[in-house]
Amino acid sequence: EQALRLLPAEPVTHERGDIIARLAMFAVFSGDAVAAAEYARDAVRIAEQLGATALAARAHAYLGLAIAGQPDTAVGHFDKARTAATACGDPQVLLDVVTWESALLLATGRYEAVIDAVQQGMRIAHHTFRFAEVAPVLLVKWVQALTALSRWPQALMLIDEAELEHLPPLGYAALLLCRARITLAQGDVAAAHSAADHAGKLLGDGPWARSYRLQLLTVQC
Repeated sequence: EQALRLLPAEPVTHERGDIIARLAMFAVFSGDAVAAAEYARDAVRIAEQLGATALAARAHAYLGLAIAGQPDTAVGHFDKARTAATACGDPQVLLDVVTWESALLLATGRYEAVIDAVQQGMRIAHHTFRFAEVAPVLLVKWVQALTALSRWPQALMLIDEAELEHLPPLGYAALLLCRARITLAQGDVAAAHSAADHAGKLLGDGPWARSYRLQLLTVQC
């Protein structure tokens, strides 16, 4: 915010657009959707004026996240984000867009589209030597989508093949909760409770763990 105050509003610059995009991101992840949408729209406007494709990709992605309650419109912004990210030629920007898009698609129940986005992200990560960095997050989204689609053998295979001990605790817990939901649906209550109990020890109390704690309670009940 201090940086934004120091930069003149006119003429528009890439630096100002980048700062506004960052403010949009911070607002998204702090839960202020109104401010996030306002900042993101401003960043989109600057990106279009400057022809800055990387900035446009991030701005459209943040706008999509900010208006997630309007899923069709949000998905449209992610289509624009992906197009801009491809045009800019920066694989990190494209990976970021795909990762955020997969989260939005999962939240809105578009599970087949989640799998398509994740697989694209996995290919990009592999070809750009970013697999270890990006794959854990994408793997979780992939397994969650497969679980929701009742493709349980595929989901369990991915969980079994994952190097769980190398995953961040929250990602590890998310996969364990998928295993718990699947095994419970298959009638193995003991295995479900074992996976759920293990997941509970990994979750912690941070804001990112809240939705998983709800899942944990449903399995434990």
